[in-house]
Amino acid sequence: MYRAITLEEDIALKQVIATRRGRTDGANRFNWRDSLGTEYRSPIPEIIVTRGSSEQQFSLADVADTIGEALADLLVSRRENEDRIFNDENRGFVSAVAFSVATSLMDQVRRGGQLKLSQNDLYLLIEKALIENDAHDVAKAVVFNRSFDRNGEIVVSEEPHPMPVRLIRRNGNVVPWSESKIETAVRNAFLSVKENPTPSSKISHGVTQRVRGGDEAFVHIEDVQDLVQEELMKQGYFKVAEAYILYRAERSRLRDLRQAELEEDPNQESMVVVISADGQSDFWDGTELKKRIRFAMIGLELAMGEEEIELELRRSIGTEITAEGLRNTIILNAKALIEKDADIAKFAGRILLSYIYEEVLDWSILTDGVPHLKEAHREAFKKYLRYGVKIKRINPEILERYDLNKMADALDPSADLDFDYLGVQTLYDRYLI
Repeated sequence: MYRAITLEEDIALKQVIATRRGRTDGANRFNWRDSLGTEYRSPIPEIIVTRGSSEQQFSLADVADTIGEALADLLVSRRENEDRIFNDENRGFVSAVAFSVATSLMDQVRRGGQLKLSQNDLYLLIEKALIENDAHDVAKAVVFNRSFDRNGEIVVSEEPHPMPVRLIRRNGNVVPWSESKIETAVRNAFLSVKENPTPSSKISHGVTQRVRGGDEAFVHIEDVQDLVQEELMKQGYFKVAEAYILYRAERSRLRDLRQAELEEDPNQESMVVVISADGQSDFWDGTELKKRIRFAMIGLELAMGEEEIELELRRSIGTEITAEGLRNTIILNAKALIEKDADIAKFAGRILLSYIYEEVLDWSILTDGVPHLKEAHREAFKKYLRYGVKIKRINPEILERYDLNKMADALDPSADLDFDYLGVQTLYDRYLI
């Protein structure tokens, strides 16, 4: 049933997908998630899937639906009777591939505790699992469906492409593979022993080739560093390999020290008393800070992990502090980290941005979270226009001649994530009313 796809079948498959995806009801034809046992249909909180600025827990049931609908599209395009599609054989196939995806992810979770990957990376993992099951035609249907979701039409290259590898950082974030960053790390190792760093590119390329030649779609940072050591010794740079090993050991020792600081006082988070502007006191357990950090880390490749950053942002927060003092301390601590990592400039900007959102919008990082940001912007925008007309700053015709709902729907809060700290601070100080 699962085989290579001819040109005629390729065209027929695209037509089936375009027709189905163009329907207004948006319903799946079959309940493929029923192929899984009921105990496997609940979301997995240890795995987070990101899409733009929103996050959701990984769902094996959604993976089963994705694979199943791609299979159904393929079989319909081959004029298979729809009554025969949702059969035991196909349900077993969908279940097996879905579990293959979950097994790959859970192996990484058991190693690092949590995993955060983009929706695109999840689709790549599904595609890889299908190819490993010799279902290249179903994999192509998944690619076509994904393309239609992104573009409103099927636009994909017909050239074969190697399956990309993703790097898992220590904080669980999944990021694209970057050979240049491997080269930079190796170059620093050469320079640390006053050796000519020219071979760095050859070493990093060798590591890249070994990673891409493996069977895994995801590779952990520790495994990459092991490969760097092996490649240095393989190519005869033993002195540099020794320096690299010592550097890794020192970094590991520092991480252990920071972790010990975090665990030194297990009651620290519940001991902070925050005093509001009206004099009311309340305990602060740091939950909202954790949510701000996760929001600010979306899509960034930071050299520091989430716990390490939290420790830095908590500096100078005593057992009692005003709400304004808490806010200012966290913002200043985030700003102070900029010199440690180029991407921290954006991270610090987003920390400030989260407080601005709470000041301007009817929204809270703690109770509403990132998924409700778009709706909060939508409602605040309409209120802003009405208020602007009321105080005679905006022409009243804007309320009469334009569709406010349509204008509000066009707002994209995720665009704010492109600002760095200086950009957000300048807007706040000079341009926001």
